[in-house]
Amino acid sequence: MPIIDSGFGWTLDLDGISDAFAKGAESIILCQPYNPLGRVFTIDELRGLAEVVDRHHGFVVSDEIHGPLVPAGESRKASVPYASISELASSHSVLVSSASKSFNLPGLMTAFVTLFTDEQAKVWDEKVHPLDAEGVTTIGMAANKAAFDSGQEWLNAANCYIHDNAVWLSQVLADQLPGVSYRIPEGTYLGWLDFSAYELPTSPGEWLLRHARIRLNDGPTFGPGGEGHARINLATPRYLLEEAVDRMVSAINAR
Repeated sequence: MPIIDSGFGWTLDLDGISDAFAKGAESIILCQPYNPLGRVFTIDELRGLAEVVDRHHGFVVSDEIHGPLVPAGESRKASVPYASISELASSHSVLVSSASKSFNLPGLMTAFVTLFTDEQAKVWDEKVHPLDAEGVTTIGMAANKAAFDSGQEWLNAANCYIHDNAVWLSQVLADQLPGVSYRIPEGTYLGWLDFSAYELPTSPGEWLLRHARIRLNDGPTFGPGGEGHARINLATPRYLLEEAVDRMVSAINAR
């Protein structure tokens, strides 16, 4: 389901979601914060979604793996877990997450699901758990617990670094590639770049790989509306980001 661009920011297409449920959809996967756009949906936005889901007797799988990746600050909002907004929301949702994104632990192959009702637990035990052939690793469980229990200081520093990279990228693009549309993400470590003004191919990531020798995630792989866009990883040392952007600028200006 594509996100709506209101001109002031991206938001959920509640009418489109309602229509999809009316046509037979039974569930929706919510990404909070939203990958690849970096939106952190507000409580009001989540309440609107909960009302739509309840009206259609639907279900929400809330992917909140990027939830801790929001920089602190009075002007920024934390990522609110969907199930926390109301008893109604928790009754028709489950939360899936892991320390793998926030604390760079994907190789440990560990994630978790939070269930909120006895009925959800019953369905999980009867229908889902038997399909889990591998389970999680012992070291992965220990690492996840250690990260969430004791990793806040490191996470705060990482979030600040990522945010500084995001602000730096905004300034450089405005100066050297003003045709690229980019909004500083509210959460995640990902930036969404719109190259449409430069009339690159619909898959600019492929073009940049050939002509700039940098690898971005192509927009079309994220679904309808991704044409002409690419996703960039901001969780990288500044010197690597500078090198990537320098190559991007040179390649586009040399066309």
